[in-house]
Amino acid sequence: MKRLRILHDKMKQRAEVAVYFKRYDEAEALYREIDRKDLAIELRIRLGQWFRVLQLLQSGGGSDELLTLTRNKIGDHFVDRQKWTKAVPYYKQAKNTTALVKVYYVLEDYTSLQKLVSSIPDGSEILMEIAEKVNPDVAVVFKIAPEFTFYVDLLLTTHTLSSSYYSDLSRYTVPKCRTW
Repeated sequence: MKRLRILHDKMKQRAEVAVYFKRYDEAEALYREIDRKDLAIELRIRLGQWFRVLQLLQSGGGSDELLTLTRNKIGDHFVDRQKWTKAVPYYKQAKNTTALVKVYYVLEDYTSLQKLVSSIPDGSEILMEIAEKVNPDVAVVFKIAPEFTFYVDLLLTTHTLSSSYYSDLSRYTVPKCRTW
């Protein structure tokens, strides 16, 4: 009751009562009626209804950061349910490279992983993660190589051609590089 008295707008009071009685659609409609889509979005975030948050954001309103967060949450939703393929577009839209690496690896989609590698800057921790996932033995070589992206790309290319390629590690020649 005290909280309702603080709200001076009758429509906001009605919306809060609707939330209290778990009539969330009604509360959202009331918020939108008084042109407070931000409160409707906030309500859906509190409820963890990320698909509805995305719909509200796409119809106008909200920030790019909130849109990115929403897409990541939806991607996480699919990953939690092991629906890896459905998570990919949401992580792509959110530009979540780390999550994409995990999903592509689980899907064994090395072609997409290889394309992703070309967009990652040299020296990134994500490149090391990819190398370690594909072949931990060869990943040790990449720790000292300056052209990181090239070697991870090579690793993925050869991994897609044949996983037996790594049986003989002597095939790899490590270029001389400066010591750190």
